[in-house]
Amino acid sequence: MNLKRLEENTLIPLFYAGPYLKEGPLPTVLYLALSAEESLMTDPFNQPVSILVNRGIRVFSCDLPFHGKDFDSREALAGWAHAFAQGKDIVSEFLVNLKASLSRLISLGVVANNTIGCMGVSRGGFLISHLAARMEEITTLLHFAPLTQITEGKDFSFLELSPLLQNLNLTNFSYLLHAKTQRIYIGNRDTRVGTSSCFNWISSLVETAHENGIRSPHIELFIKPSIGHMGHGTSKESFEQGALWLAEQMTK
Repeated sequence: MNLKRLEENTLIPLFYAGPYLKEGPLPTVLYLALSAEESLMTDPFNQPVSILVNRGIRVFSCDLPFHGKDFDSREALAGWAHAFAQGKDIVSEFLVNLKASLSRLISLGVVANNTIGCMGVSRGGFLISHLAARMEEITTLLHFAPLTQITEGKDFSFLELSPLLQNLNLTNFSYLLHAKTQRIYIGNRDTRVGTSSCFNWISSLVETAHENGIRSPHIELFIKPSIGHMGHGTSKESFEQGALWLAEQMTK
């Protein structure tokens, strides 16, 4: 599987795995985890990518803030926190540019049905939710151990009273996300992003859906035995199950 770069000039450079664009419109997924290369090409993060590509789905990615060749991904969230401490909303700036880049991608006519699925790991899950709240073209989301309440994330604990961060907590956006089709995987004791925080967010989504007349919202939460540092890892089994589910959703 080769990493390809979208040659079109977009505000945020997009890379992809899967069939070349010249093969025409195909089901499309945006995947956010770390840098584009790590997300699409590096094990274990690329495990769900391989499954999607083998089913004829193009998977796009980009470098997240403070990720890429000039950064250490292990220090990225500390970089986010430092920027927020200085009053810089790097998340909103990133999302504005990514939305414009995806809108340009859709305009090229290579995205089947003009709809995009999203897949995210940890901070990537946080970002795809914010992006989906801004784009009706995003219909389906798959999360692995998502950061949901940024004020409760380990790296942001000293900023928990920051109004800037509080406004970015995903529970504030349930009214824009409750009708999306979603599946979430998280460990039963994830102390990095908080299992309880994730559950509370899902509860908010479901309650908002109920208030809007959706009796059976397509929102699923899978709580698995925690693995890895701080219980924040994702198993190969979860990556595979999630990717197969997303592939089914995108190829209906």
